[in-house]
Amino acid sequence: MGQVLPTMKPIIHRTYFRNELMYIIVGGLGGLGLELTRWLLGRGADRIILTSRTGPKTPYHHWCLRRWKEQGADDQVSTLNVTDRAQAEQLLHDAVLSAPVKGIFNVTMVGNLFAASE
Repeated sequence: MGQVLPTMKPIIHRTYFRNELMYIIVGGLGGLGLELTRWLLGRGADRIILTSRTGPKTPYHHWCLRRWKEQGADDQVSTLNVTDRAQAEQLLHDAVLSAPVKGIFNVTMVGNLFAASE
């Protein structure tokens, strides 16, 4: 008799995040930060801290934050300066009061970094 080989099926990997853990997004109110937040929330994360030097300032920022809260997310915005050690430590201290921190994403960008010079 011939050897029977198992049938190979494609595996589709999908990342999931635990809703009882905290995720921090540095630069969270930028375009990439907002998209990352949407992606995390769509894959199970519920507790997210978005850092921003200025806080929410556009109608779109406020709309996103309100929409996510309505969907049950515990999203917070921090204006602490994470480039300052004491403020970064304060951010982590504040975060763990809500839930253990599982991940920190740094998606900061500098505007006009590659602007053409005149």
